[in-house]
This record gives sequence, C-alpha cells and structure tokens, in this order.
Amino acid sequence: MSDLLFCLWIALIGADRIDFAGGHGPFILTPFLALTPIVALSELVRRHTAGSRIEISRGTIAYMAIAGALVSIALLSAFAAPIPTVSFSRTMLLAGDIAGTLTIAILASDRTNLLRLMARGAIAALALFVVFDIAEPLAYLGRIAETARFGPALVKIGELQTAGPIPRLGGAVSDANRAALVLLFYAVVILAGERGRVLRRWALALTALLFIATFSRSGTLGAIGLLALAVIDGRIRVAPWFAASVAMVAALACGAVIARPAVVDRIDAFFTSPAAARLSVSEGSAQGHLALVERGLTASMSSVPRALIGHGYGNSYLELQDVFPANKYGNYHSLYVTMFAEAGIFALLLTLVLLAAPMAAGGFWRPFVAASVCFNFFYQTTTEPVYWFVLALAWASVLIRAHEQTDTRAVLTLGSSAPAALRSRTSG
Repeated sequence: MSDLLFCLWIALIGADRIDFAGGHGPFILTPFLALTPIVALSELVRRHTAGSRIEISRGTIAYMAIAGALVSIALLSAFAAPIPTVSFSRTMLLAGDIAGTLTIAILASDRTNLLRLMARGAIAALALFVVFDIAEPLAYLGRIAETARFGPALVKIGELQTAGPIPRLGGAVSDANRAALVLLFYAVVILAGERGRVLRRWALALTALLFIATFSRSGTLGAIGLLALAVIDGRIRVAPWFAASVAMVAALACGAVIARPAVVDRIDAFFTSPAAARLSVSEGSAQGHLALVERGLTASMSSVPRALIGHGYGNSYLELQDVFPANKYGNYHSLYVTMFAEAGIFALLLTLVLLAAPMAAGGFWRPFVAASVCFNFFYQTTTEPVYWFVLALAWASVLIRAHEQTDTRAVLTLGSSAPAALRSRTSG
C-alpha cells in the first residue's frame, strides 16, 4: 500500500487542475496538498514495520537551514508589503511546498526501489497527461464541459492556453510551462528507474511528444540545461555515426538553400507565424518577459530598503496591474528577479545557494537542477512541488564525501540500438 501511495503521489505531484475541495475551499486543495500527509503517514508506518530508523544527512540539515532562512525572509518582507495578508498566505504556501516535499524525501530515503517507484508513478502520470491533452481542446471547442466532478473533487478542463491558433497542452497541470518542467522530471526518473527496455523507450517517446505539445520556451531552456549537464556527466553519449548523420543533414540543408533560394522565403513565412513566434526571443510574449525582467530589476534597486527587504513576497501583482490588470498572480516572470524584487537581496542569494550547491556537488540530480536553473531565467517555480522535491533529494548528498556516495545513473547513447546503450550502473 505504501508503494502504491508513493507512486500515486509522484503521478499527481503537479496536477493542480484537480481540486479535492471541490472549489469550495479558500484555496485549491491539489492532490499534492491532499496526499502528502497520507503518504507521510504511510511511510512512517512502513519504516516502523521494517524497523528502519530515520537518518538525516548533513546536506539535508543544511538544506533545512537555508530553505528555512528563505521562508523567514519572505515572511519578514510581509511587513513591507502593501497587502501583508497576501504576503503571509503566499509565504505559508511556500513553506508548505518546502516542508511537504522535504518530509517525503526524508521518509522515502531508505527505499532501495525509490527510482523504480518514481518511474512507475511517472508512467501513470503520462496516461493522465494524454487524457487531459485530449479533453482540453474538446472543452475549448465546446464539445464537453469545462469542469467535471468525481465525488468531492472538481476537475478543471477549460482555460486552454494557446500560441496563436495552436493549443499549448499541459495535461493535468494548469500551466503549460510548469507542465514542461514536470515532464522533464518524469523523463529523468523513467530513464533511470524503469527496467523494462521496451516500456522505457515507449514512455520516453511519449514524454517527448507531450513535452513538445506544451510549446514552452522555458521548458526548452530547461531541456537544453538538462542535456548539457547529462553530456558533461557522461549520462548521454553521442555515437560517432549519429554525429556524422546530423552534420550531413545540416550540410544537405545548406545545399538545398543555395540551390533553391525560394526556400528561404518559405522558412521566413513559417517563422513569422503565430506559433513560431513562441520560439523567438524578440517576438510576442518573450519580448514582454524581457521587459518584465528589466522592470523588476529597476524596482528592486530603486532604494536601499527595497534592495534589502523587497516590496513583499507575493505582492508583485500590485506593481504590475498595468500589465496584468485584475490578476492576483502577476509577477516578473523570472525566479531570480521576483525573489529580489519581492523579498530582497538576501532572498535572492539564498535562492542561488539552493541551486548552486547541488550543481557543484554533482550527483544523480545535477542535470535536473541545471534544467531548473535555466527554466527559471524567464519563469518561476516557487509553487511547483517537483522543483522543491528534487532540491530536497539533491541536497541530501551535498555534504557527503565522494567515496561515500552511491551514484546510480542511466547512460543513454544517442544513435545506438544495442541493449547496452541504455543501462543502469553503480559507481562510487
């Protein structure tokens, strides 16, 4: 039962289109919030039955201290906020995300099948993504209702995001950008934890298709960061013939352009389309993101008190009513800028430390932490449980000496069909 509950927790960790309060509560009771106490109790019972003591690493203690300091500073910034109650409630949500994910990370740390269970939960989540990705366009076209009830739970299917005429599908995650980050997490655990070769390949292929369907620039930045660190760490290897094939395709493409210059006009027409504007850093909302970042930096450094304590955690929307009118969730679209603007320079420094230490220490989760670093350039994941869960797992080994670490890693060779191209190995 504990295995099943943990898999369910992983499968629904980002599913904020589901409200177990049925829309009647003061906030959305997401599966993460509803299941975390149940999973924690289940893990405690499992440990008690197995006689497994709870041990906390020095890295976890350091993470608790730094994350606790970040929450304290965010809470302190409420005294400078125009609406302190908003700052306080959003700080409590931040504390809940950090504490909930940390609790599960600690209680599940003794599992020898941790990655395998994560992979099974991730594969179950892919099925849920497919169901929502089919239902959302149907609701947008008026073919089905925009909400559905399953017992006390309310499921929101409407509010489809689009890029021009192209739908941006985020599955059970209400925001397509965060959905992209969740899918990157699922890809990592499926690659490392699923032992069935056929199931693993099909699951990774489906994850890639679902990732593309999000049409997320921030997700693409995260994927680039993840792949770059995976190559550096030796988790992804490129077969010589595969690299040569890519080079040949590029050469043929250049030759086609030289032989038929009219191709350039067709390419230009594509990149000026509404869908392609999503991929540009100078068109559409990307330009707006850069303007928001600049505005946030200007606001942060407008005075010494602002730079030290910010204008209140979660209160950016008040400064941005001209950009996001009547929207209580408007922000500067960058984790680093928003932290600086809302809670001051010390909150920004603590955020950077939380990300930098696992990057420097290495370990299994380093590529995903790199993905989070890149993803947050033009987005923010302070309310995404996956982000905090991986940080808690990554910090658990930050202060462990190299010869004490056991690093289980999946190695993927691009361009190889041999069974050994995708395997698990243990080193340490």
